[in-house]
Amino acid sequence: MSDYSKLFEKQQKYWEEICSSENPSYLGQPDKLLEIKDDQAFINSTLEKMGIFTKENGEPPFFDLKKEGLLWEVLEIGCGWGRLSPPFIKYCKGYTGVDISKTPVFKGNEVFVREGINNAKLKAVDVNLLNCFEDQTFDLIFAENVFIHTPPGITKKYLEQIPRKLKIGGRFIFEFNIKYDGKGIHGGVTQSYSLDECNQLFFEVGLEIVRVFDEPEFFVSNQRGRHFYGIRK
Repeated sequence: MSDYSKLFEKQQKYWEEICSSENPSYLGQPDKLLEIKDDQAFINSTLEKMGIFTKENGEPPFFDLKKEGLLWEVLEIGCGWGRLSPPFIKYCKGYTGVDISKTPVFKGNEVFVREGINNAKLKAVDVNLLNCFEDQTFDLIFAENVFIHTPPGITKKYLEQIPRKLKIGGRFIFEFNIKYDGKGIHGGVTQSYSLDECNQLFFEVGLEIVRVFDEPEFFVSNQRGRHFYGIRK
């Protein structure tokens, strides 16, 4: 078994234990989808956090999902039970979420079926990650608050596969946890990167970043989030 396969299995076991626990926090509460799927305030706040719709002050977005996304096929990496699915269910042709933990995926799909949501599905990935999909399948691939929790080896594997899974002209959005005082680590599962480390990571996998958006400080005092946006040429 390769080192990467061992790393993946370790992470899969870790997250499956969290999501299968008696008190798994929002990671294991798919019925919350019923509270937020038609909540326009939640939908707008999600899109605003990702910077993908025109704000009231007229600031232009990377793209405006409400105008452009009608026929889009969207992939979310690290979806859990689909907590961030409502904006994409509402504005896109299809939403697919992937996660390495089977439990939230199974529970989330149950809710989609029960609620008659036909343009959304979740899938548990194996060690091959996104290679379960045909090339040039998606118009948008995004990962929110995910690469914060995945080891660099798995993060890089995802990033290597993303250009092939995007259609020509497809968009991608990644949120990374940025260390800005040389530390930026808390707990046992959080990964932080300097801006130079991010740029090197994107360069190595052939991803071109066209916009960067900084977030306010979060988690602990030496961390902040940064969104990276790009288009497949």
